Amino acid sequence: MYKDEEKSIMNCLSNLDKDSIIELIWNKKIDIVCEIDTFYESDNGLDIDKKEYEEFYACVLKVIKIKYIEQKFVEEIKLKDKQLEENELFEINYHNEPDVIKNKNGLVIWKKSL
Repeated sequence: MYKDEEKSIMNCLSNLDKDSIIELIWNKKIDIVCEIDTFYESDNGLDIDKKEYEEFYACVLKVIKIKYIEQKFVEEIKLKDKQLEENELFEINYHNEPDVIKNKNGLVIWKKSL
């Protein structure tokens, strides 16, 4: 179902219940608590006839709490023009996966492979 590059992150997230509370950490520059909203197929926004066109799976999360954020880093993790704010939705996929995902008890349930 998933492409090799997206298997790890999407298998972890899709095995959690909808409405699960998780914590996402990117390189100690962003640390947010989120709730899983939904999953869907997405693409990179290019025309389907372009060589670089790509489809992939994504997870939509609702920001519950921002623990720490360096706003300038938001662009680097490919959230584009999206501001991370509490109660807002955003998408993650293998292009912008966090470094660490923790469950609501603070246990690491996924770690980005190097």
